[in-house]
Amino acid sequence: MRCRLHHSKTCVLLDCRLDRIEDGLTAALASTAAILTLLQQFERKLDTMANEMDSLIASVARNKELIGSTITLLNGLNDRIKAAGTDAAKLAAITADLDDQDKTLAAAEAVIENTPAAEPPTT
Repeated sequence: MRCRLHHSKTCVLLDCRLDRIEDGLTAALASTAAILTLLQQFERKLDTMANEMDSLIASVARNKELIGSTITLLNGLNDRIKAAGTDAAKLAAITADLDDQDKTLAAAEAVIENTPAAEPPTT
């Protein structure tokens, strides 16, 4: 409360001090509002980064699974080729299995992409 009853030196000094305090509080309030705005922006960026991190973790997990499946497939194929040796019938059976798997994969990809599967070329 400002001293308005009389204008003594004490009242003038109190008025000056109160003005400074009020100016300081106004500046502090403005700074606090600016800090709050920055914190809100930071929180939004953190949320975005967390979502991106979740997507990245899911992608890495899918890739690890796909790599594991690919390694299993290639090891199995390698074993079958070694077992077939130079036997033309066994090698033809492996080729036929691979062709069937190509068709299955093409059909699965078409379903995923919601497009009709293209017929693989006949050899």
